[in-house]
Amino acid sequence: MTDDGRTTMPSEAELQAAIDALKKSKPELGVPRVCAMLRESNPTWQLGEKRVRKFMSTMGLIQTDPSSVNTTGKAAETVPKSFLAPGDFVRTVGKGQVEVKYINGTKGKGVFAVGDFVEKTQVFEETPFAWYPRWDTVSNTYHTKGNDECQLCARTIHRSGYSARDLLRPVKCNRCSAWFCSNVCRKEADARFHQIECARSNPHFAPLAQACLGWSWGAPMAAARAIERVLLEFEQSAERGKLAWESIKA
Repeated sequence: MTDDGRTTMPSEAELQAAIDALKKSKPELGVPRVCAMLRESNPTWQLGEKRVRKFMSTMGLIQTDPSSVNTTGKAAETVPKSFLAPGDFVRTVGKGQVEVKYINGTKGKGVFAVGDFVEKTQVFEETPFAWYPRWDTVSNTYHTKGNDECQLCARTIHRSGYSARDLLRPVKCNRCSAWFCSNVCRKEADARFHQIECARSNPHFAPLAQACLGWSWGAPMAAARAIERVLLEFEQSAERGKLAWESIKA
């Protein structure tokens, strides 16, 4: 308490910094203990467990609480847990340069070097599972302002200073104005998402793109593209669909 016996409500920045420092020194602590220790070290703070839980959840710091066990005897997970899916792989420039490894339930997974590299060496490349372009290349009629990126792999196209080998052979969708760095990417994009997003093939998609463009909010478009891929992969085969779904969950 303060000298006059009053308590104060910590600001968001103060609370976040205090929680972060405490979890770094004692990562095993759950919400009740974090709240108790924050009250102990900050006696003037007016602090509820509900607010601490909310902040820890936002910061991705909530662990599975042993006390939160459901009727099946399994611990209830309060945040998603990362894991290695069957589709987790990278196409390396050379053999054995990098590997994908699972760290733990809190940190998830990562790409690790298995040796030293010469400076400016290309280590690996992979096609994004779901990617959406910059807003200055998007309109409600899909991509009409001069695409600079392949809509599948994000490779730069239509830029000066690149060789023909770098540019490959850019092609446009034969229905709308979306560009791809090669015919291979165009066909793969159709199989993954583009047949749903194409303004000519599916005009019902345009209102979503237009709304997100007005909000300058790309997250719904990226989420939509991920869902589109899962749905279209299932159309190819149940095995491909399950693999795509496992990749999203991971």
